[in-house]
Amino acid sequence: MKKLVSLIFALIVTAGVFAQTVDYWCVDGRIYFKINNDVNLNVSHDENGKINPKDVFFLQDLIEDYQITDLRMPFLTAESDILQRTFRMDFDKIHEVKQLVKEMNNLPEIEYAEKA
Repeated sequence: MKKLVSLIFALIVTAGVFAQTVDYWCVDGRIYFKINNDVNLNVSHDENGKINPKDVFFLQDLIEDYQITDLRMPFLTAESDILQRTFRMDFDKIHEVKQLVKEMNNLPEIEYAEKA
């Protein structure tokens, strides 16, 4: 019985450590967005799809405001035009995710942005 109580306590503590702080159902500090089909985004990326956010012209005003730290093409090997135009962005100002998504959705280059 003592082992069972210890196991349950360990599971509860572990779940609390990995819990999301802003939105229980989403990953803190991460959004996905898709650029419009008519947007020509000629930026270089590494073999893992990592892009320097400073190379993306429509993110320039947002990088410092939201402390954008990482930008990737997560579906780099997909054979879908939609997925090839979908990006994952990580940022440090996790409590401002709603405002970031709103600003991204207001950009003419973005078809949609959403919390991850």
